[in-house]
Amino acid sequence: MRPIAHWALVAALSLYAGTTGLSAHARADGLVVRDAAGAEHRLSMTDLAALPVVRVTMPPGKDHTAPRLFEGPLLWSVLSRAGVVGDPPRDLAARVILLEGTDRYHAALAVGEVAPDFEGKQVILAERMDGADLGPTHLRIVVPGDRRGARGVHDLTRISIVAIPSGAAR
Repeated sequence: MRPIAHWALVAALSLYAGTTGLSAHARADGLVVRDAAGAEHRLSMTDLAALPVVRVTMPPGKDHTAPRLFEGPLLWSVLSRAGVVGDPPRDLAARVILLEGTDRYHAALAVGEVAPDFEGKQVILAERMDGADLGPTHLRIVVPGDRRGARGVHDLTRISIVAIPSGAAR
């Protein structure tokens, strides 16, 4: 990562640092998506089920020996349904998606990675794995093409869009 991009991400994460996650119990009725202004939007499991399903096959990894099939909506579709990504492309390029699991594990993606007008990576919010329902408290992010699964947050509780402050890279 270039030093400028690194410091911009550090600045964005510092803005987010004070937030708290929801428990798995509190998340059973859906998913919280926070927009760049800090407003929270809840998507119910019914909302998520209404989105088109994408299938992603992930190659064998260190903890499994066979390919895994994940199914669920594109992360971009989830963000669009929540109404948190309607900004102009120039603004979207300065946004980061922060993902949080029930264990407080965090990972980040650039909005440009999943936005169709940019890279359009097929990142999904998996609801099923190998044909089995993961259940509302076990939703997970699947990032195809990652060599390591570190951005594949399990038991997802919150998605936050964070704006990189202007001048953060200076």
